[in-house]
Amino acid sequence: IERIDITGNQRTYDYVIRRQLSIAEGDALNQTYLSKSIRNLRVMNFFSNVNVRTLDGSAPDKKIISIDVTEQNTGSLAFGAGYSSYMGVIGTVYLTERNLLGKGQYLSLNTNLSGDRNLINLAFTEPAFLGSDVSFGFDLFGNEQDNSDTSSYTDSEVGFGFRFGLPLSNDTRLNTRAKFTRNEVYGLASNASTALKQLEGSRNIGELGYTLSYSSLDNPMIPSNGVSLNLSQDFSGGDVSNFSTVFSGKYYHDFDRDLIGSLHMNVGHIFALNGKDILISDSFMDPGPLLKGFASRGISPRLHPNYTNSKEEAIGGNTYFSGKAEVNFPIPVVSDDYGIRGGLHLNAGTLFGSDLVTDPVVNESSMLRSSIGASIFWESPIGMLRFDFTEVLNKETFDQTEFFHFSGGTNF
Repeated sequence: IERIDITGNQRTYDYVIRRQLSIAEGDALNQTYLSKSIRNLRVMNFFSNVNVRTLDGSAPDKKIISIDVTEQNTGSLAFGAGYSSYMGVIGTVYLTERNLLGKGQYLSLNTNLSGDRNLINLAFTEPAFLGSDVSFGFDLFGNEQDNSDTSSYTDSEVGFGFRFGLPLSNDTRLNTRAKFTRNEVYGLASNASTALKQLEGSRNIGELGYTLSYSSLDNPMIPSNGVSLNLSQDFSGGDVSNFSTVFSGKYYHDFDRDLIGSLHMNVGHIFALNGKDILISDSFMDPGPLLKGFASRGISPRLHPNYTNSKEEAIGGNTYFSGKAEVNFPIPVVSDDYGIRGGLHLNAGTLFGSDLVTDPVVNESSMLRSSIGASIFWESPIGMLRFDFTEVLNKETFDQTEFFHFSGGTNF
């Protein structure tokens, strides 16, 4: 390879593109490594088009690699809203920039607009720390949750964390992290349950963990083919001592150009290392993000209201499972020019195993909940919008449902 020419990158620095290449000037031309380089550039999702040509060089045994890219918007503003009869309107806003200042850095700001929750989470990632293959990132977060609608207390936490990651192969990556949190629970009602009174006060928590990830998705933002697998384990020390494991998997397949199917799964489990009960604040409150048709904390184990003369307090569980099968397709009566597609989804999940189940006043069940629904996807002038309408098929009497959910976003 005599030379590698890069054109079309008005914003992205050359070195950001070159570090994705498995070839370099002076190397023997290897088609396998060249194909790998093209895939790496496309997976970055910085460019709408990547065109690579092999040209003759200054001698018969020399070649020039010409890489022409078309840049696309890498900033996004995502928002979501839902309504349940129990919690009312719930909304979030998520702002991200995947190519900050053209340097390939990642920055995100997550806020919550719900009247019961004040949340802010700032995250930054440098994908090539000190010019190496190791990524470095940090997180700053604060959260105050008024649980008066689902439990009789207010929970607040502030903290920070940092992350390191390194590639194990082209498709596999290991990310490690450390996090430090100060948590405080206050505002308990006078008739609060014993389980909630265990939470009152403040505690300092340190966490160490890792995530092992594999991805062969053709497009990380809007996939149509491939597999994504993630395994995470975390150890919590300090004023608590817990160990948690979470696994998630996604599979996408395009049956033809217009019909895309996908399967999703989430599994999680947590247990205490010191022989004590898992506190409510450390329990899983939801079975992952996949169980459409149920409100936030909708299938969580709960204390019976007669026990506290108050609300059915959500206390969480130690084990969860959720899965979803989804297909999206063009709507026959709607022109493709409108950018509107339809979808169908089947969902199932459960959340159980609270350490308080020995108390007869706990409403807790490992029964598999299920729901079915339809979706409308609209590629609108402001970005992709999604409208979900879901009917619950199987639930417990103490579960809380959510028929409609809206999410969307725009790029900049």
